[in-house]
Amino acid sequence: MTWRRVVLALPLLTAVLIRRFLREGFVLRSLLWPAALTVGTLLATLLVFSNLRQSDTIGVSPDLQPALVDRLTDEGWTTVVTPDLASAMKKRRVWATTDGVQLWHDGSPRARRLESILRQHAGAPWRPAEQIRLPSRSDAAPQGALFTTLVAVMFALYGVVFGLGMVARDRDDGSLEAELSLPLPHWVAGASRWLASTLVLSVFFAFSVLLFDAVIGVKRAPELIRHGIASCGAATALGLISVGRAGLKQGFSGPLAGGLTAAMALMSIGWAQPGVGTYVPLASLLTSGDGWIPMGGSLVLGIVASLVFSKRSARS
Repeated sequence: MTWRRVVLALPLLTAVLIRRFLREGFVLRSLLWPAALTVGTLLATLLVFSNLRQSDTIGVSPDLQPALVDRLTDEGWTTVVTPDLASAMKKRRVWATTDGVQLWHDGSPRARRLESILRQHAGAPWRPAEQIRLPSRSDAAPQGALFTTLVAVMFALYGVVFGLGMVARDRDDGSLEAELSLPLPHWVAGASRWLASTLVLSVFFAFSVLLFDAVIGVKRAPELIRHGIASCGAATALGLISVGRAGLKQGFSGPLAGGLTAAMALMSIGWAQPGVGTYVPLASLLTSGDGWIPMGGSLVLGIVASLVFSKRSARS
C-alpha cells in the first residue's frame, strides 16, 4: 500500500508544485528573460541594420553604355539616370554612382563587386578580389552554441535557487509541514520538489535552445539540451542538499552560498579536466560529450538529495 500511495502521490505533488511555479510571475520572468533578451537584441539589431541599409539603387550617367546598364541590372541592382553624380552621392539618394569610368560609392564591401564589373567591362588588366562571403547559418552555429551554453549556466544557478527556495518558502508558510504529515515517506516531498524544478527548468531551457537555433543556429543543439537538462537536475539537487533547516524568515544566505559554490566547483571540472567532466553533470556543459551519462548522474544526485532531505526532515 505504501508504494501504491507513493506512485499516486509523487506525480500529483509534482504537478501541484509545477502549477505553483507557473503562477508566480517572477519565476516566469526569470525563465523567459534570458532567451527573450538575447533573441530580442539580435532581432532589434537586424531591424535597425535593415532600416539603415541603403537600397540597391545605383546612379548612372545619361551617356552610360546600355550594355553596361544591362549588366548592372543582371547583377540585381536598380539603375537610375542621375545627371549630377556627385550631388546624388552627397544627398545619399543612392549608394553608388558611375559614368563607366569613374566610380563614387559609400565604402561598403559591395562596392568591390561593382568596381570589378566596371573594370571587366572596360577591359582593365586586373580586378578587385571577390567579396568575402557573408557568414552562413552553419558559420553562426558555434556562436549560437556559446550563447546557449551561457544560458545553461544561468539556468543551472536558477536550479540551486529553486531547490533551496521551494523548501524554505514551504517551510515558512506551513505547507511543507502539512506534506510531511501525510502517510508518505518524507523523501517523496523532496523528490517532488526535485522533479518539479528540474522539469520546469528543462522545458524552458529546451525552448531557449530551440529559439536560438531557429534564429541563428546552434551547433549540436540536441546534445546541448541534454547537458542543460543534466545541469538543471544536478543544480536543483545541490540546492536540496544544502538547504538544511533554513527558511526564508531565518535566512538562507549561507546554504545558498554553499549550493552556488558547489555548482561552480562542478562546472570548473569541465574546464580543467574535460575528459572527466564529460561524465559529470554541470561539468559536462563545458565539454563536447553527448550528455546521456550526465543525465543519469543528475538522476542519481536527485535520489541522493531526496534521501538527504528525508533524513533532515525526520530530525526537524
